[in-house]
Amino acid sequence: ELIVGWQSGVSHHKLEQLEQLGLRVFYSEPRIPEDIATSLERLGLLAGTESRANQAADRFRQQVNELRRRYSGLTPVSVFYQIWNSPLQTINGEHLISRGLALCGGVNIFAGEPGLAFQASRESVIVADPDALFAPGLPDAADPLAAWREWPGMRAVRNEFLYLLPADEISRATPRFLDSLEQACKLLHNLRAREADG
Repeated sequence: ELIVGWQSGVSHHKLEQLEQLGLRVFYSEPRIPEDIATSLERLGLLAGTESRANQAADRFRQQVNELRRRYSGLTPVSVFYQIWNSPLQTINGEHLISRGLALCGGVNIFAGEPGLAFQASRESVIVADPDALFAPGLPDAADPLAAWREWPGMRAVRNEFLYLLPADEISRATPRFLDSLEQACKLLHNLRAREADG
């Protein structure tokens, strides 16, 4: 009865074809954490579960505001977010994950790039020399950041600021996104504390 379409992850032409067949398509493309709450409300309206959806959306917004309050005004930390290691792929500043990390002072080294997700060169990351490297991780899978350890001159590698976030949470625009984001915020805060201690 309803198809949820992720615009940047699926061909727009394919979604239009589904609409032309008479199917209802709900387009979801959260770019900031608060957009997840809005999607919950809209899906609740479509599914006839408005009350539960609105309560979940309100809780989500409160959690986002709490993260923003807790980490606003702190020293910015430059980060590289690796979505895939071969070929090396990352995100720009408009991506939901990048906007989430910005809540806790994470500054994406590729924020100004035009593509939402794109291939990057290893050399460009080495030159940018970020404070921290992040990647989504899966249980029992190989460490996707392991190859960076070949570059001990990089600040993040030298200081052991290579972090894996739960892939199922950080990579999906659902309420669980905040669980992983809160973990990232704590890691960045620990990084600041360690650097302050020298």
